Amino acid sequence: MDIAYFTKTLEGLPLEKAAGITAGLGFECADLLIRDGHAVSPDKPEEIVNAVKLFAVAGLRTPMATIDSTRPDDATSRLLSCCGEAGIGQVRLGFWRYDRRGAGRPRSMRRGTISTASSAWPNASASS
Repeated sequence: MDIAYFTKTLEGLPLEKAAGITAGLGFECADLLIRDGHAVSPDKPEEIVNAVKLFAVAGLRTPMATIDSTRPDDATSRLLSCCGEAGIGQVRLGFWRYDRRGAGRPRSMRRGTISTASSAWPNASASS
């Protein structure tokens, strides 16, 4: 079993240093976080290939990346394409936040936001 180090804790470090730290901790793999403020930013997806190469120089594989994308748009398509080009086979997507007061309904489905909310959720009128 491979255990990958999630690079979130290496925020702000250059890729070479992040790769060295990850390898120094004894990991063989990295889960590359692609997020603003980190070594690889989503607005520069071409850097994904470079990041994987730098991690490989440190003796690490990068089988997985984490992105914040939740929409099937052009930006997400570019990120996924660059991940594939870099040999990253698994991508963890962003997540949706839920409103605890909304009986488990996503915030976008609160009463009045979409016309089918009250019919799709039995308790829609009781919460919001």
